[in-house]
Amino acid sequence: MPRRKNSILFHVIRRMRMPLITLVCVYAVAVAGFTLIPGRGPDGEPLRMSFFHAFYFVSFMGSTIGFGEIPHPFTDGQRLWTVFTIYTSVISWLYAIGTLIALMREPGLLRDLTLRRFERHVRLLRNDFFLVCGYDSTEELLVEALARQRIQCVVVERAAHRIGDLETSNLPLHVPGICADPADAAVLQSAGLGHRHCRGLISLDSDDQVNLKIAVTSKLLSPRVRVICAARNVDTEKNMASFGTDVILDPFAIFARQLRTLVSRPHLYQLEKWFTAAPGAPLCGLPHPPPVGGRWVLCGFGRYGQALHAALRELGGEVTVVAMNPANRPPPQAVFGRGTEAVTLREAEAERADGLIAGTDDDTNNLSILMTARDLNPKLFLIGRQNKPANTALFAAAKLNLVNHYSEALADDVMASLTAPLTRDFLHLLPQAAEHTLEKFASKVRKLCRGVTPAVWPMAVARGGAITDLHPAARDDRPRCIALLLARGARRTLLPDVQTSAAPGDFVLFCGAQADRFRMRFAAGESLRL
Repeated sequence: MPRRKNSILFHVIRRMRMPLITLVCVYAVAVAGFTLIPGRGPDGEPLRMSFFHAFYFVSFMGSTIGFGEIPHPFTDGQRLWTVFTIYTSVISWLYAIGTLIALMREPGLLRDLTLRRFERHVRLLRNDFFLVCGYDSTEELLVEALARQRIQCVVVERAAHRIGDLETSNLPLHVPGICADPADAAVLQSAGLGHRHCRGLISLDSDDQVNLKIAVTSKLLSPRVRVICAARNVDTEKNMASFGTDVILDPFAIFARQLRTLVSRPHLYQLEKWFTAAPGAPLCGLPHPPPVGGRWVLCGFGRYGQALHAALRELGGEVTVVAMNPANRPPPQAVFGRGTEAVTLREAEAERADGLIAGTDDDTNNLSILMTARDLNPKLFLIGRQNKPANTALFAAAKLNLVNHYSEALADDVMASLTAPLTRDFLHLLPQAAEHTLEKFASKVRKLCRGVTPAVWPMAVARGGAITDLHPAARDDRPRCIALLLARGARRTLLPDVQTSAAPGDFVLFCGAQADRFRMRFAAGESLRL
């Protein structure tokens, strides 16, 4: 690390050595010439220029040429030496300036200067931040969501154009970013891995080995930092766990869990989406999936298809698999083919199915499967797997019931793990509520937040009383916010009634519009404090 920190000065001195030596030699010879060549004083007697006058004359002549002959008019010999000095000094200055301009455009020096500036920004951070490794579509969604919640991030990304996207993004916070290899231990340290305000590190790369290396490096260099990584392979997940990785995310397991929730408890699925989305995002609508135990057609039987097949089977659904590769060991009753042809979907009895999932690793094939299936059975509940963010417009135009986007699934799950402790407790307890209770709760949230995701904030109770007495809605009979959770020591009460008593030292988790958060802070400030 010390060698890298000194590399800028060393690089400049090494490249500017010859131009500087040339300038020094030219000026030394010019000054020596003026002190040796005799001039003529006012009385006509021979007079030699002092070293100071010679250095002064050569110094201003090298750049301006126009202050006149000093201290007395020159002789022809001095004027001849002046002409020689003018040309040699101008040429030496052009050589030095040209070398300096070329030096400032060298990629190596620019990289070192950028890294030094980045390190300074990180070093001066005074708020807690998360170190995000990569800035692909998943990390972009995550950084934007964190920034909207006023949570600071630092980004390390290999691709220069993605760092350019970060610098030009319209985020409410300045997010420092550097183009470097996030798997490099020195880079992670420069990005703040050992910083006292670094709350955690997030690595969601599509390459499991990159995530593994980052996880291992982070836990060895800074064991206290919370590490969140993605892992698609079981062996990689076990390896990460052995090094103490705090949160390991499997995107295919996330899809499977979401599908189970969607089919069995759609209102819970909807609320989980709302409370893990970025503040201010549009509220997603309520999907109406096939009933539990419905008939499904699943096209594609890779890791994604296998995870969803297991989830549907757990719910008692009848699943017909359309597989291309026998090596993936599809069920015995599977239909072999791509699913893009009507004959294959007819063989899978798509006309009698309740829902269809296009889950191959090719977006074009998935869209073709979905359009063909819709022609065969317009009543199908269609779920499409989107692999590339660039195809978002195509999937939106297809008007599917649900799109499984890898980036959004991971970003939502990370946000759920990064939320404040009380919010995590609320999300953990939410499945315990009955579905009809969640339906009423979702209706209240939708009316309260006017179509955008709710803001969530905790309040500490300073003086006791019923929640309705602390709630500003009691003053004008209009709902301003909803109590999500009452925390008293280790006890948690989900969706407490407005008549529930809150004692001093309790915490109440509220949700509402962002403006209502500030309104409540001032309206109930005498009873609650942030």
